[in-house]
Amino acid sequence: MRLLERMRKEWFMIGIVLAIAGAKLEPSIGMNGGPLKPEITVSYIAVATIFFNSGLSLNTEELTSALVHIKLHLFIQIFTLAFFPAAVWLFLQLLSITPINEWLLKGRDSFLLGEKWKELEDVADSRLHASACVFCGDINQGSWWKRAALPYEWESLPGT
Repeated sequence: MRLLERMRKEWFMIGIVLAIAGAKLEPSIGMNGGPLKPEITVSYIAVATIFFNSGLSLNTEELTSALVHIKLHLFIQIFTLAFFPAAVWLFLQLLSITPINEWLLKGRDSFLLGEKWKELEDVADSRLHASACVFCGDINQGSWWKRAALPYEWESLPGT
């Protein structure tokens, strides 16, 4: 009976160990596109569940007393949604007059979505294709190596 009591007390740790062991035995279940669809369940459902459970644990008296602090809530919202983005925008405007590379200011996503991506892909294809296949062992896996090596080609592109 002592073992059963210990298992009831340590149920969370036992669950974690079982989840890890299951993932080690059959990793395809939790991969992107697998039956658990982690790209949806982890990103949306798990986060929503965590916030919902946290909200259920709030004391209603404390919640209603916190609602009367309207000035504080307005200050936090304005600071988060207006002041901070404006300060970052101003900082980027100040940096844009320095000799810093414009693509560093625009960010990774702008870079990947921009026209430079196509130019870099052509450069990477011509210079890295053979080595990518050698390092990855598979011609279909060459794109990973190519993308990992792309940032080193920035300076050799025309217009940079």
